[in-house]
Amino acid sequence: MQDDLLKNLIREADARPQPAGGNPTGLAARVRALYLRRRRRRLAATAAAFLLAVCLLWRIVPTGRVPPGQQPSPEVAVATRLEPVRSEPTLRAMLEQIDREERMVRRLLLAERLRRLAGEARAISGRITVPASRDELVGPAAAAYLVSGDHKRATGLPAASARDDYARVVQLFPGTTWADQAKARLASLPP
Repeated sequence: MQDDLLKNLIREADARPQPAGGNPTGLAARVRALYLRRRRRRLAATAAAFLLAVCLLWRIVPTGRVPPGQQPSPEVAVATRLEPVRSEPTLRAMLEQIDREERMVRRLLLAERLRRLAGEARAISGRITVPASRDELVGPAAAAYLVSGDHKRATGLPAASARDDYARVVQLFPGTTWADQAKARLASLPP
């Protein structure tokens, strides 16, 4: 459809006399001008049809206006002022009821959220391992001191530096298996 429109525009532009000193852009300008003219005509025709329809509807549909010099017909109802449907105390009671219901909904939403969080906490707690004893809690630090003391002994450093590491385990972690191991290693050190 667009191709046919373009072809027709070009044919009509070619059929019109070319202005003096015509250049290649002249054809494009003429085609554009012809297209705009056709578009304006279509738009004018559409606007005229719309205005005609509005005018016809204006005459057909009753507007309720009374021509000057005539009295309104008795069939026309005159609107009266509407009385309030509810009194102020009734409205207050309704607002209080709405507030109560809103608080109830908030409590229900909070309870639901707490139930969901409790379920998530139970799921997470099932994955967490709790240390069985104090030995497991202090194990990494005590083991580090023991390894340090063992390393000092193995490298030939003075026994006093290894003794300090073992004594620190006994001092920091009394009553654990790590302290017992440190005491045994202290006993094995030369004086």
